[in-house]
Amino acid sequence: MKKNIYGNLLLVFIFIGATNVKGDDNTKIKFSYDPSGNQIRRENVINMSAPAPSSSNMKSSGSQATETASAEIQKFEDSVDEMKITIYPNPTKGMLRVDVSGRKIPADAKIIIYNVSGAVILRLNGVSESNMVDISEQPAGAYIMKISLGTEQISSWKIIKE
Repeated sequence: MKKNIYGNLLLVFIFIGATNVKGDDNTKIKFSYDPSGNQIRRENVINMSAPAPSSSNMKSSGSQATETASAEIQKFEDSVDEMKITIYPNPTKGMLRVDVSGRKIPADAKIIIYNVSGAVILRLNGVSESNMVDISEQPAGAYIMKISLGTEQISSWKIIKE
């Protein structure tokens, strides 16, 4: 149990101290590698202090923040092994939508949300194409959401609850 908590804390510190990042001003991508040099993890780090990009200067490839003109909701996207993950709204007041599209979603796919102490506050097994994640009972602050789409296909996100 202690080992799992330390592993979760390590994940939190990876987000805080992300130094090897690339991307636009709001979304940074950090890659992790095993000792052989194989990429094992890709993490999204969302900088909420930077202004949102306008639709005229958005990039069309990779992980990007998109904005729907009618609803003014900022969406964040990531691609993991031919699957597209979209989350919105972030920051959230409690309800967060996670959409997964592309190839078939593995049966063991799950969404886990951790608080900054590394404790699991929510676990959603049986991920579908459209998932509602409710953290409205949690206090305002930062959270880590980990989406697992198989054994080594993980997408990590920093979620802000207002």
